[in-house]
Amino acid sequence: MITIDLSGFFSNNAKLADLPHYINKALDRAGEGNEVILTAKPLCGTI
Repeated sequence: MITIDLSGFFSNNAKLADLPHYINKALDRAGEGNEVILTAKPLCGTI
């Protein structure tokens, strides 16, 4: 099992326009056929 911390992909806040870039980085790190847990820094405030 591989854990990928998505907060390392961006500084401050993630941008929707950069989502394809984040997805490609996660796929590269995950490797073929592995189980993956995606995590990120906790949100502050409400959505």
